[in-house]
Amino acid sequence: MGGPQPTVQWGTADKFYEKCDETFSDQNKKPNAEHQLTLLRQGTESAEEYFQEFDQLVRTAGYQRNHDDVLTRYLHEQVKTSIINKIYAGGRLPTTYTEWKESILNINGLERRRIEQKKFISAQHFAPVQKTTPPPRTGNERRATSAPQTTPAPQTDRVPKVELDVARAKGLCFRCGKQGHISRNCPDKGKFQVHTLVTEFTDDEKREAMEALKKEGF
Repeated sequence: MGGPQPTVQWGTADKFYEKCDETFSDQNKKPNAEHQLTLLRQGTESAEEYFQEFDQLVRTAGYQRNHDDVLTRYLHEQVKTSIINKIYAGGRLPTTYTEWKESILNINGLERRRIEQKKFISAQHFAPVQKTTPPPRTGNERRATSAPQTTPAPQTDRVPKVELDVARAKGLCFRCGKQGHISRNCPDKGKFQVHTLVTEFTDDEKREAMEALKKEGF
């Protein structure tokens, strides 16, 4: 009656939970988990999301220990091909399920980070430039910046006195600058261009015209 009590060996926590599952859990739970493991795919999920479901099914199926070959085969079938190809391209292949899991998580994290970087760069590059509309100008500003209004000089058909004197000294028509008739009988109704007339004078003719002008008091 008073002897020492026997010591119960419960083992590790994982072993304890495994025994509890075997004793109290649904007897169909393990086969269902094994079947779901064969159907699982990463798809568009991140590696973290995939392994959360994968590891839960692994525990339920009882594949935590001594099943690295089976779990590695599942990873090859279910994880994105681009990730598996990059692991093989790295040269050194993982040898255990834990190493495969770490490699997959690292590569997928880098891929997703690169995708976000490309989206950010694309958004910065192609973002439309917002055009700002300047505020309407006030009445004072419009008056200050408006072009000055200039009044054109009135046109007249009156020939300057100097031109008339030059034409008179040369004996030319006041209208067309030609000889042989006077201005009121001029067949050419165009205005007399004294500049053209003077440029056609010789040096002697120019001197004579100047003398005539001086005599007239110019």
